[in-house]
Amino acid sequence: MRISRKILAAFVFIMILACAGCSRKSSGKADDDGRWMYGIDVDEIELERFKYKTKAEDSEEDISITLKDLEEMPVKKGSLNPLPADVELQGAEICDGVLTLDFSDDYYNMGSTREVLCRGAYVLTLMQIQGVDGVEFTVNNKPLEYSTGGEVGVMTEDTFVDGGTVLLEAE
Repeated sequence: MRISRKILAAFVFIMILACAGCSRKSSGKADDDGRWMYGIDVDEIELERFKYKTKAEDSEEDISITLKDLEEMPVKKGSLNPLPADVELQGAEICDGVLTLDFSDDYYNMGSTREVLCRGAYVLTLMQIQGVDGVEFTVNNKPLEYSTGGEVGVMTEDTFVDGGTVLLEAE
């Protein structure tokens, strides 16, 4: 009987260790394993992701490096840059956890699918940075609007992901 108690105790100990690893919740923020950067597939119908890591020392530096890398890295990996060449990122500012990205007027020249993919790539990539709780797009310092009217507002990963599936629906 003594042997079976030892076996039972060992089994319970192993199960506790196994369950402890399962209960850890992910914050969606960057960790030691790196994170994902998103680009647009060459057919412009879906997002592609690949591992990404910076050596930034703080959130502001991380934002700056990541925005620069979003212009170059997807192309190096065989994807399209989320932002078409004729659209300029004019500025980026973080205030109270909301990162505001300001784009040139040419932003409105994108087709609806490309525009949603562009927003998704930026938001899903940038939301992984510590201190970024939401991303807002402006065009010439005016809030981004849907083609049907109304402001897009602050976006999070939940704007584009539902149950692990990236959503591509335009409003």
